[in-house]
Amino acid sequence: MAEVGVGRSDLERQLGRLGAGVPIGPLYFQRINRAVAQLEKRGQLDALGGGRQRRYVLSPEGFAALLLNLQVLRRDPTVDGAEFEMKRALVSIGNVVLERVLELPDELEIAPDLERWFESVDEIRIWKQTVMTEEVFGRAFSILELVEAQRLEIEILLVAAEDQLEETRLRGEMLERADLSQLPVEGTDLDAVLAMARDLATGVAPRLAVSASSLRYRAYLGYLDELTGRLDENGCSNSL
Repeated sequence: MAEVGVGRSDLERQLGRLGAGVPIGPLYFQRINRAVAQLEKRGQLDALGGGRQRRYVLSPEGFAALLLNLQVLRRDPTVDGAEFEMKRALVSIGNVVLERVLELPDELEIAPDLERWFESVDEIRIWKQTVMTEEVFGRAFSILELVEAQRLEIEILLVAAEDQLEETRLRGEMLERADLSQLPVEGTDLDAVLAMARDLATGVAPRLAVSASSLRYRAYLGYLDELTGRLDENGCSNSL
């Protein structure tokens, strides 16, 4: 009989198969141990057996948390795109699996244990409200929803960057019009001091940094437009 679940050493071996460039080793394995322990503590993994035979399966609560978090994007993808790309890959894989399941013959029945597991998922409640509704499932397995969620975050960052850019521009103009020649500065090169103060106050460097951020966000919105276009070409496929 095949063993149920996956062990910590199995996780290390599976990660090792990703390629020779992946930094798998003792330190990485320690991180896996800590991550698995935290997931078990939070109830997202269920442990089976003990000692070296201890294995782990995804709990109904862990499955629900995974689906809910697929649509949560916290990182700036123009700085680190790993979060969005990983979740995009997970949604694509999930849709491929669902398509294969739906293609199975009708006479094949779901195993009783698996059926009870999905019933447990459906029974999860927060403040007496059902967590895993059809809408939640639909959003979790929709790349279009994921792309739009990322677009909203980028648009918020872009507005903030452009507001900051306008603020630095106005502050610079105000200081450029100010008459600083009347400031009493004895024993110093007044012209040099004023020139330095003006360069710093007008925020040339900050303005360039904010401009660069604005350009990054606009370019990333173009990337998201390209993804949306590919979805439209594929009939809104969820397996990009």
